[in-house]
Amino acid sequence: MVLNSGITTGGESDVSLIPTVSGYRKEGTRELIFNTFYGGVFDNWLSRGDRTAEQIADYFTVVIPKSEIQSVRFFDMTVYGLFEESKTSAG
Repeated sequence: MVLNSGITTGGESDVSLIPTVSGYRKEGTRELIFNTFYGGVFDNWLSRGDRTAEQIADYFTVVIPKSEIQSVRFFDMTVYGLFEESKTSAG
C-alpha cells in the first residue's frame, strides 16, 4: 500500500509505503519467493483492537528515496497467481 509518493506530483523526494507482502528472488533463477504476508496480521490486529491503523502505519512504513527506484509497476496478487497456475499446468 503506497502512502505517499512524489512520483505523480513530482514534489517529494521519497516514497512512503506499508508493505502487504515481501520476499526475495532466488539466486540464479530469479524466481519470486514470497515469505512474509503482512495483510492478515494487520487485519487481525485491527479487528481485535490490538493496534490502530496509525500504530501499524508508524511501525511498518518504509521510506525509499525516489533516487533509488529504478522502475515501478502495479502488482496484483490475483493476476500473479493466474500466471503461476498457467506455468504449473503447462510444465
